[in-house]
Amino acid sequence: MMERWIDEEVPQDECARRLIVRHIGGETAAERVENLRRYYKIKRSDGYPEQLADALNRIEGIEGDETLSLIADLMRESVLTPNEANAFTLSHIREKSR
Repeated sequence: MMERWIDEEVPQDECARRLIVRHIGGETAAERVENLRRYYKIKRSDGYPEQLADALNRIEGIEGDETLSLIADLMRESVLTPNEANAFTLSHIREKSR
């Protein structure tokens, strides 16, 4: 994988970010997301956009949780790409439904 990234001339910072995201510890998606949040020192957003999104989700019958909010925060801070965020979200939802 590293060889491919080198061939593609992926910057060193991006290589490090990808490795951290893929190999962060945790038994569940929620634990991995929390570990990423702590590693990158990301604080949960709690502003008007988040409150509005939570309210709209409740109207639609979608119940969010802390992990989903943290995934959005990590994506907003460019820690996660949209594809990585989607993968964490799907893993988290599957784990919750077990």
